[in-house]
Amino acid sequence: MKKIVFTWLIFAIILGACAPGDTIATPVGGVRAWIDNPREGEQFLLGETVPLRWHASAPEGIQMVEVRINAETFTLAADFDHAANLVTQQHSWTPSSPGDYLLEVIATSNSGAVSRPSANIITILSSVPTTPFTQPPILTPTATDTQPPPLTPSGTPTQQPSPTDTLRPPTWTFTPVVITPSPTYTKPPKPPTPDTFGPPKPKVIAPKDNVIVDCPGEVLLQWEAPNDPSGIASYQIELFISHDSGASWQLVKKWGAITAKELDVNKETDCGNMYAWKISARDGAGNLGAYELVQFRTGME
Repeated sequence: MKKIVFTWLIFAIILGACAPGDTIATPVGGVRAWIDNPREGEQFLLGETVPLRWHASAPEGIQMVEVRINAETFTLAADFDHAANLVTQQHSWTPSSPGDYLLEVIATSNSGAVSRPSANIITILSSVPTTPFTQPPILTPTATDTQPPPLTPSGTPTQQPSPTDTLRPPTWTFTPVVITPSPTYTKPPKPPTPDTFGPPKPKVIAPKDNVIVDCPGEVLLQWEAPNDPSGIASYQIELFISHDSGASWQLVKKWGAITAKELDVNKETDCGNMYAWKISARDGAGNLGAYELVQFRTGME
């Protein structure tokens, strides 16, 4: 009991030491994961090796942790003490091109609970940004006449003085100047806000979590489509196998553009093994959404 209290005390100290820029996912079923490094908004030069460090915790221990880069699996970590309440690892990643990258970690506990993704966005620069210096223009003062120009009357006098008459000022007729008003500016309509969020995770129909599928028999993955404003264009599915009861996992096959809502994996599975399959949906705007992770066995235990 003292060991458990001490472990959670250490965990609370680590949480308190996290900087404001760290992203810690809200726990789901007591399991959570967060990214220690790199921080949100950090920048790296192309060719640099980026250290990826994370923590994960769960009262019943951690089964595995997935690290994703731009919604693609970078690694599945499982080589740690699965009985520990708090685990951590560091990986090295060298980006191949500049741009913004979304880093995520998702933890799965020994009871099968999956944490919400913890995400940080970083930027890879092709070179060090510089701001060119622009010489301001030199203003040369010019002499101007401050006196207004004299008014030149237009038209002709209505009466000419006669040499014999008393001199009187002539009467002038002026033509008014008409000023055309400027056209009224009309603000263009605001363009629609683009869809930048992925859809929710699909609902698994079969096989559900921790079931045993008859073997020999048909191993058919089935699911329901989630709702998304841009519609669902396709699904991404990954199948994993474990030969040591979930201590470590290997990728069997990945399907990137499934348009149906079921997938036959008879050729990729055999009897007496433990499998896990992960499914996520891609919407009509190209955004890949959250995923559902399910484990099952084939044949009798």
